[in-house]
Amino acid sequence: MPKITVELTPEELAEVNEHARSLGKSTRALAHDLLVADAQRAAFLRSVDKGIEIGMAAFADAPEGWR
Repeated sequence: MPKITVELTPEELAEVNEHARSLGKSTRALAHDLLVADAQRAAFLRSVDKGIEIGMAAFADAPEGWR
C-alpha cells in the first residue's frame, strides 16, 4: 500500500497524537480519515459548482415571467 510522509514539529505531533487518542483512533487512522474526507469534500463541492452553473444557465434562459 502506498505511503506518504508528513513532517510535524514535536509539539504538533504531540497535539495530533492526543487528538487521535481522544477520538479512539490511531494517528495513522486519523490522518487517513482526514485526507480521504477532505478529498471527498472537494469532489462534492466541485460537483455542486457544476450543478449551480447548469442551474444558473437554465434560469438565464427562462422566460421573463419565470425568473
